Amino acid sequence: MESGLIIKAKKNHYSVVYALNVNQLASEWAKKTNPPKDNTNEFYSTYRAFQNAGEEFLKNGFPANELQFIPFPGKDNTRMQKQLGSLLYDTLNYSHMRVKDLEEYINSVKEIPVSEGGSTKPGEPILYKIYINQKCTGKVFEKLELMNMTGGNLYGDADGVALDIKNAYNYNPKFSCLRDVKSPELDDTKI
Repeated sequence: MESGLIIKAKKNHYSVVYALNVNQLASEWAKKTNPPKDNTNEFYSTYRAFQNAGEEFLKNGFPANELQFIPFPGKDNTRMQKQLGSLLYDTLNYSHMRVKDLEEYINSVKEIPVSEGGSTKPGEPILYKIYINQKCTGKVFEKLELMNMTGGNLYGDADGVALDIKNAYNYNPKFSCLRDVKSPELDDTKI
């Protein structure tokens, strides 16, 4: 299962990590735009195209009312390359679809049961939603830092370093170069 992760904060001291089952979303999107009963070849063509957008997808600008998985960063997008990122391009008009957002749209899709060996099992969900208590923040940042995933490394600019400084309130960074910089003593008399 390919997945993309999205982290979203909640008010009740939990963070939410979303894991997206791209194969299932591709199947549902292909069914919505090209139902397999009408044309099987178009359905499979849409299914494959959803999982890997060609270079021509954004060639003429940003198309409206589209949902497209972009698995690899562009050659000029160094930030996404450093993050080993993928992108879900989403310009759907959710109010027209009578849903609030992508999550509500995905939740409205019914999982299709799978028949195996004479028994029926529920299909795989499109979206997994995992709640993480924010008390675990420090441990998460420590583990990410051990894998060399820091704001400075992933963003490669001052914004990333600023995130590292902000995140240092949640844990004690081990590899931060800021630790090596001796801060000058503050002299309140010169203010």
